[in-house]
Amino acid sequence: MREIDTGEIGLLTKKLLIEANYVLSDDIKGAIDTAAVTETVPQSREILEILRQNYIKSEEMVYPLCQDTGMAIVFIKIGQEVYLKGEYLSDAVNKGIAAAYKEGYLRSSVVGHPLTRKNTG
Repeated sequence: MREIDTGEIGLLTKKLLIEANYVLSDDIKGAIDTAAVTETVPQSREILEILRQNYIKSEEMVYPLCQDTGMAIVFIKIGQEVYLKGEYLSDAVNKGIAAAYKEGYLRSSVVGHPLTRKNTG
């Protein structure tokens, strides 16, 4: 049986969430780069070039790729023969998300109710 501390899962959640908001994968960068060269419509080519400059600046200057980083959704797959120790898994993941938003300077834009539009922070 494998034992995993939920605190480690929380830390990994934070790391991956920040990374997902700061760095595009190589395949997506390649697709943007290729499309920016092969696109025939000038306006579309200009937009692709803006996207290209955005991911380059994001990596160089350590800024999120997008101003509105959305709402985090986490999927976890746990096999059999695994024992989780520490706090509840959901609490550890939520702490990781909160830490990522704070330490990664991500924009908290989720509202609690669609009519009152109160930001949940």
